[in-house]
Amino acid sequence: MNYILMRKDIPLALLDVDQAGNMQKFKIYPENRELLPLQECIMTDSLRQWWGKRSVPMSQGGVREMLKKADVSFPEEYLVKNLGLSLTDYYWIRPVDSNLTWDKVNLYDNDFAENHLTDGKKSGSNSIKAYTPDASLQGQLEKSWIIRNGKRLLLKGNRDQYSSESINEVIATEVHRRQGYDNYTEYKLAKIKGRPYCFGCVSESFTSKERELVSAYAVVTSEKKDNSISYFRHFQNVCEKHGIDREQLQADMEYQIVTDFVLTNPDRHLSNISVLRDADTLEFIRMAPIYDTGKALFVGKPAPAKEKDLQGLETVSFAGNETKLLQYVKNRKCVDIEKLPDPSWIKEMYMKDREQDEKRVDAICRAYGTKIEMLKKWQMAQK
Repeated sequence: MNYILMRKDIPLALLDVDQAGNMQKFKIYPENRELLPLQECIMTDSLRQWWGKRSVPMSQGGVREMLKKADVSFPEEYLVKNLGLSLTDYYWIRPVDSNLTWDKVNLYDNDFAENHLTDGKKSGSNSIKAYTPDASLQGQLEKSWIIRNGKRLLLKGNRDQYSSESINEVIATEVHRRQGYDNYTEYKLAKIKGRPYCFGCVSESFTSKERELVSAYAVVTSEKKDNSISYFRHFQNVCEKHGIDREQLQADMEYQIVTDFVLTNPDRHLSNISVLRDADTLEFIRMAPIYDTGKALFVGKPAPAKEKDLQGLETVSFAGNETKLLQYVKNRKCVDIEKLPDPSWIKEMYMKDREQDEKRVDAICRAYGTKIEMLKKWQMAQK
């Protein structure tokens, strides 16, 4: 099956895709090479690598149910069925014999089919075809895009009967709100029918027809890294080359590192860090609003009781542990300790979930309080 990879209405490459949705061959149109996805540009088969990682992962909660309803066997097949469309960028595939245009298929303007976390109905009344952005939705938690009052919202669940991840997103939202930080994603608790947990969460899309999302992974794999510098600095250098303000970038990254430390979020991998890019100029604007803090506060792990056990916790990010990440922070007081939520408020939030064990919640709150004390000592040590 032959398709043309498009960026909006601009053809980028001719693709040969098999029935299972895998890209077999591709031929890039050299005049539009600069518009190709940035991800893995350092590799000779970058386009195949990018496509192979675009489909919803089989490990995501609810995917098998979703594929069964769509009468397909593989996530890649589902991706092709939905033209590779996404709500984070402007790439899609057009059958070679089709006259489809971006205006007809883009999911920013056109309504789309809701999926397994809702009733599976179309979001709205004028969808010309039941395409869904869920076919390209990344991550492990079950999730689905929906439309409410014309807004594109992401509805997320949890990995078990507890509502911990969703509550953590709301806790992070409150942390950023109290700090007066201006670049975060607002999450709210939401009921999801038929699920074993009390709450999921919902957030509004921060992308649009004017601004797309580029992951830190795409940024660092778009150019070869000098062996003499870290991936952290490489990321900053490439971002600056694409027009982002270096000082603002440093401040945003420092703030994210320190708030992740306080909330013990180990999951700030390079797809949970992104920048926003202008649709037309291709210039980077700013880091994307902070998102995906659900794995914070010891989800699925015991909360350590002693300070020594909270030192140097492992992370999946630009460094392998919190201590090394904190070394990238120049302004240790980028987070105001006096404005952080009290542990008692954290407990109040967790106890909204009827499945939570109070003893575990108390242990989480004690550990959170200890992290605040550790932050205080660390700030005071800065000359």
